[in-house]
Amino acid sequence: MALAVLGVAAAVALPGRIGRDDALELKAAARAVATDLRRARSVAVTRNVEASFTLDVAHHVYRVSGDAGAVRLPDRFGVSLVTAMSERSAESIGSIRFFPEGGATGGGVRLESGGIAYAVLVDWLSGRVEVRDGR
Repeated sequence: MALAVLGVAAAVALPGRIGRDDALELKAAARAVATDLRRARSVAVTRNVEASFTLDVAHHVYRVSGDAGAVRLPDRFGVSLVTAMSERSAESIGSIRFFPEGGATGGGVRLESGGIAYAVLVDWLSGRVEVRDGR
């Protein structure tokens, strides 16, 4: 009887636990994207050059200009990019560019999974980056 109760409890608890882990990983990914966008802005301002955050939504990969490697986002997350048409280099690839004075082309990255979403937004005037609950 005790094993049956434990089995039912595990069956109920595990799906919820997996959902929470996914939600935590999604939030961590949104924060990592925000950190790398802020880093691109910092590079532009401190080095007095333009710097870009380039995202390939089809392959879930992004990179900051000057970095040797790319960062891969989990395939199970929905990924989308909003940016100026002039910043699109292909159908699924686009950039958010930061300028030496701190501004940017503006835009955002949206990450979603299982009804939970986060929007990482870049203000075009100030280059400020923020993470918002995107539901």
